[in-house]
Amino acid sequence: MTHRCPTRVDQKLPRGALRIGLKDALRAAITAAICVSTPALWAGSCEVTAGALAFGPYQPLTFQSKLMSLDKDSTADITVDCIAIDQGGAYSISLGEINGSIANRTLRIQKPGSPAMNFNIFINPDRTVIWGDGTTGAVLSGSIPANNSTQSHTVFGRIPQGQHSLHVGEDYTGQGTVTITYNP
Repeated sequence: MTHRCPTRVDQKLPRGALRIGLKDALRAAITAAICVSTPALWAGSCEVTAGALAFGPYQPLTFQSKLMSLDKDSTADITVDCIAIDQGGAYSISLGEINGSIANRTLRIQKPGSPAMNFNIFINPDRTVIWGDGTTGAVLSGSIPANNSTQSHTVFGRIPQGQHSLHVGEDYTGQGTVTITYNP
C-alpha cells in the first residue's frame, strides 16, 4: 500500500534551474525531503539531490560538408541520502511536465513567439524510457533500509538534433515538479 505524506513534498525547481543557452549548460538542482508517513519513521529523514545535467554547446544547424546537427546527450546522478531511518521501505521519484507534456518537454526563452527547444530526460542509457510520473513515462525507484543509507540513480538527457529555428545565444529555461513518494 502506498502512503502519501499529508503535506505535499512536490518541489518546484527554482527559476532557471533547467537552463540551456547554445553556449550554456542545462542545470538541474533538485532537493526535496521525503516526509515520513508513519510514526515508526519520524526519527529519520531523507534528502534527494541531483547533479547538473550539462549538455554543453548545441549545434542546431546542418550545412553540407561543414556543420552537422547531432543529438546532444548528457547524464546526471540523482542521490537519495537517508539518516536515522527506524524502519525501511521503498520510494519513487517522479518528474512532471516541463513547458509542455511529459512526453514532449521543452525549454523556452522569454521572448513571445520564440521557438521552443525540445529535450527530455530518460531513466535508461538507450534514452527510450522517459522519466515521468508513472502514468506517462516511468519513475525512479528504490528501497530505503533501516539506519543510514545512500542510493544513486543516473538519468540521461537528450536534446534532439536538427532544431534549426532556435535563437542563438539565448537562455532556454524550464520548470518542473519532482514528487517523492515513500512506501513503508
